Amino acid sequence: MKRYLLLLCLTLAVAIQASPDNAEKSQVPLADPYILLDGDTYYAYGTHADNGIECYTSTDLKSWHYAGLALQRDNTTETRWFWAPEVYKFDSKYYMYYSANEHLYVATADTPAGPFKQVGTYMMDKVLGSEKCIDSSLCSLTTTARSGYSSYASLTATASGSANSTTTTSPLMPPH
Repeated sequence: MKRYLLLLCLTLAVAIQASPDNAEKSQVPLADPYILLDGDTYYAYGTHADNGIECYTSTDLKSWHYAGLALQRDNTTETRWFWAPEVYKFDSKYYMYYSANEHLYVATADTPAGPFKQVGTYMMDKVLGSEKCIDSSLCSLTTTARSGYSSYASLTATASGSANSTTTTSPLMPPH
């Protein structure tokens, strides 16, 4: 009986040491994260700030440094809900695709840390009209920002007032 009790205690001790609560916590407080590798530096973007999109940098994916707001609210037409950014480099420009106030936008910058500035009205307005949508992801079939597809979650209200979400793919419209 003592052997089983000892074995049980050792098993519990190992399980406690291996539990996720004891795992190293991330230094980057981002939801919907996206990481871009540019040269020898990683840039992490994500949902967190009320006034834009934050950027963190790393050279080893372990130690992260806050680089500031890559996209500031003042450089957009929206005031809230800055979510799910993705950043791509085409030629010498950086393009950030992101959601704000439940619409999709694109912003450009000369460096991966920004400052990014919104280009035109919300993305695909000619395709989507006033439909609400979030969380876009780009699939580019070429090395230019003017072709490819974007998938996103479109939101529609039901008669009861709740929202339905469906994932849609549309041709990517070029920035205005």
